[in-house]
Amino acid sequence: MAIVVESERNRLGILAFITWAAVLAVIVIAVYYIFFKSPEGIVGETPENFTSTQDLANEINSLNAEATVSSPGFKGRTEYVTPPTPGVSGRENPFLPL
Repeated sequence: MAIVVESERNRLGILAFITWAAVLAVIVIAVYYIFFKSPEGIVGETPENFTSTQDLANEINSLNAEATVSSPGFKGRTEYVTPPTPGVSGRENPFLPL
């Protein structure tokens, strides 16, 4: 009498291959979209009364800081929050033994 030992076919091999192929495909697609695909430009419309920002830039550049600080409106402001006082934080040399 002959003894026949049959091993069961492992169907997990095909399922594992399909799973790894799907994971690899997702990684390849993610790398493409993150590193290689250029984003689309933002489409926006400018307002009708928009001409240039140069006028605003000229006004900002012509501000006089000395006149602003010495103005009565700036001097008349009220300070609602007091500046913090420095506290004690640890020892002067924390590596010295107690």
